[in-house]
Amino acid sequence: MILSYYLKADSDAIHDQEFLGFQLLHEDTTFKKQYERLKEKVLSTNLFFVKEDTELLETFTLDQLPIVEVDYNVTKVKGLLSLAELSELLDIGITLQIKMEDES
Repeated sequence: MILSYYLKADSDAIHDQEFLGFQLLHEDTTFKKQYERLKEKVLSTNLFFVKEDTELLETFTLDQLPIVEVDYNVTKVKGLLSLAELSELLDIGITLQIKMEDES
């Protein structure tokens, strides 16, 4: 499975839990190896930060970002996969623990 995220270079989405969930998977090579062993599927992830309309966006414009592709098929436009959607797609449970900043 090839999972690709296209975001504007200055996107606020990088602060969202949806992005964090994908980013952790994207950067964790150990997880990808375990996923391949357990699910017998290779998981490849791509993360593109787009500054201007390029060949990567043959059909879409910057205004339609973020875009999510699964196996080269666009599955979501103007949004990222939720943790539940990502979990269902990969057939795994995904939870995040986020340390809250001290407000004092």
